[in-house]
Amino acid sequence: MTRFYLEREAGTRENLGALAVTLGVAAVTFYVVRAFLAREPVESGGRVPNDPSRALPSPELPDETA
Repeated sequence: MTRFYLEREAGTRENLGALAVTLGVAAVTFYVVRAFLAREPVESGGRVPNDPSRALPSPELPDETA
């Protein structure tokens, strides 16, 4: 059996489909890379360090610096 191929240029419909797939892949890649770069390093000490300077003030207690 002989197969015949017809060479032709891609039309507008094929180009728009390829563009949509490319933009989708680029958007997902950008989101994943941004999520990985935005992470903060985790300390592997096994326990939480007791650093009061990093603690948030409690909303129930009045501010002592005022």
